[in-house]
Order: sequence, then C-alpha cells, then structure tokens
Amino acid sequence: MRLLSSILFITTLSTSSTAFADLLFKDAQARLLPPTQSQTAAYLEISNPTDKAIVLVAASSDSSPRVEFHNHVYENGMAAMQRVENLPLAAGETLTLKPGGHHIMLFNLQHDWTKLDYITLYLFDENRKKYTVKAKIGKVESNTASHHKHHHH
Repeated sequence: MRLLSSILFITTLSTSSTAFADLLFKDAQARLLPPTQSQTAAYLEISNPTDKAIVLVAASSDSSPRVEFHNHVYENGMAAMQRVENLPLAAGETLTLKPGGHHIMLFNLQHDWTKLDYITLYLFDENRKKYTVKAKIGKVESNTASHHKHHHH
C-alpha cells in the first residue's frame, strides 16, 4: 500500500497544471529568441480557484535581474508594450498571459539563456507569498492579431 501511495503522490506532482498555495499555473513558456537577444517574454495561464481576490505584485528570475509584468496597448492603430504594476485575479478568474496581451518580460538575460530548457520564474502576491513556475523555453505560437514587435520608447 505504501508503494501505491508513493506512486499516486508522484503522479500528482507531474500533472501539467501545477498548484502552488492558492494559484494554479499552466502551460508556462518563454519565447526562444536568437542568442544575441538579451530579453524575452514569458506566457502562461494563471487560475485563481479560491473565493478571494489575489494580486500578483512582483516577479523575479534567476536568469534575469529585471522581470516585469507588461501588456500590449493599442492607441491610434499602433501597438505598444506598457509595464503594468500588478496582475489582479478575481476569485474564480483565469488570466491568460499571451502574445499581444499581458505577459512577463525578462530583461538583461544571462548570456547563455537560450541553452537552457527552462527559465524559473518567481511570482509574488500582495501577501508576499512566493510562487515558483518553470517556463519551458521554445517557439511560442502567436495569434494573428499579435504580430507586433516590442518597442520601448
């Protein structure tokens, strides 16, 4: 019976959706870019299955000294990337970070980041609870409305 319990525990840990405290994280990925690029974007689905709002207020990574929440905004037919201070998730809400919408930007990445399989992200809520998410590095499919380049002004 002990073996069965261990197998069930291991199976639970290896599901595609990972639970950390109150939030659920799914399909985390970081866009693979040429090795000459020192920044990239990460995308994932964040679900709040609780009955209370949770606000993510900060992010960090071992691979990047500067990690920020961003969103694409459209003004006068032009797309621009804009930093946002936090990512609020209402009770029962799922927020999908995706190309052309909310995403996580990683700047000044370590020089060999494209050789990694994963980038580890640390997300923090307003109560200083830390969530660890592994984002698989690879090609990210973008929808047709999001073929805009990131520009910083």
